[in-house]
Amino acid sequence: MIRVHIKEKNMKTPLILSVAAAAVLSVGLQADETSDRLEAMQAQIETLQEELATLKTANNITEDEEADETDEQVSDEDKDEEEEDDEEADDGDETEERLTDLEEQVSEINRNTAGSHLKFGVDFRTAVDNLQYKMAGKAYVKDQGFVGKDTQSNDAFMTNRLWINMNWKATENISFTGQLAYNKAYGYRSGFNGGYPGFETFDWITNENAYDDTVRVRSAYFFLRNDEMFGAALPWTFSIGRRPSTNGHLINLRDDDHAASPMGHNINVEFDGASAKIGFEELTGVEGMYVKFCAGRGGTNANAKFFTVDMTTGTPSVAAPYAKNSADIPDIDLAGLIFVPYDDGQYSIGTQYYYAANLIDANFDNSNPMQPVFMGMTDVGNMHALTANFAINGIGDEWSDFLDDTIFFVSGAWSITDPKKDG
Repeated sequence: MIRVHIKEKNMKTPLILSVAAAAVLSVGLQADETSDRLEAMQAQIETLQEELATLKTANNITEDEEADETDEQVSDEDKDEEEEDDEEADDGDETEERLTDLEEQVSEINRNTAGSHLKFGVDFRTAVDNLQYKMAGKAYVKDQGFVGKDTQSNDAFMTNRLWINMNWKATENISFTGQLAYNKAYGYRSGFNGGYPGFETFDWITNENAYDDTVRVRSAYFFLRNDEMFGAALPWTFSIGRRPSTNGHLINLRDDDHAASPMGHNINVEFDGASAKIGFEELTGVEGMYVKFCAGRGGTNANAKFFTVDMTTGTPSVAAPYAKNSADIPDIDLAGLIFVPYDDGQYSIGTQYYYAANLIDANFDNSNPMQPVFMGMTDVGNMHALTANFAINGIGDEWSDFLDDTIFFVSGAWSITDPKKDG
């Protein structure tokens, strides 16, 4: 596959031709929250705050003057003083009411502009990919031997990718993040029409493939954060929901995307689960040090709500809704640990380990070699995976514009499988 990178002078990030055009838009959920509305509200806040300060100052001065005048007045002016006091009391009441009204208006405007509504953003990209494959060998066909070419290509594979980003800040420490995704080749795409699409519709990668025009949920999770843990200077975060492990560190550079937390060398799938991160930078004095725990479920063994299919016979059968199905593949679970010992923004070291249980693969009935039959997925066993990388974001200290904009990294990965025995 060939991707063309264009780099212009004074441009710090490469423009990937993918021909990639990304636009980030932020709008409020309600129509009246336009930029003009926000600017007007901000101006009104400033005006009201100035008026509040002026009224409070004037009120304090009036009270001081009243105290001085009371000490100096003589007894034969008591009657006039009482009348003036009544008038001043009325003025004071009006001032207090005015102050209360203004404070309520400021509070209401602050609530409307505090970001407590769902915000949307858009990342849309059009890509043209020139794909050139050198195959390991020609395809083998029974009774014909190796036939066909050992190269395959597509000079112009055109796609559209749309991400609709959603963010909502419920409180200072609780927020929601979501993303709807659409990934499609131009027009009608051959390759799966009229036949089973295989892995293209599988949950882990359905938004990563140029498949159809359906908009799907790519991510949706709540995010909790705080700067202390049990009174110690340990910033922490916790999230739960659909948190894809796609576009992780290093692999995100390929498409100029923001890096997700996993390291993309040996994991790049969409997943549902939870994560918890603890920062040790303030406690240890080491820049960027943190530990992150992740766990999720990549597949759920459960019957359909109304009926299910007996996988051994292929016939419908009655079963309790969402109950375990002993004839189907078991739950697919994953747990992992990310440890970053150092990251100052320019130099970083990252490590990651995870364990996946009950991984799956396609299951074919080859009893008739001339016509193998796809029988669904099957459990093939477990896997351990480990990766470590070192990255430099900008070589040297202003040695040259080219080196300042250069990203250098070295990454290594290791995996070992624990295959499930057949029979």
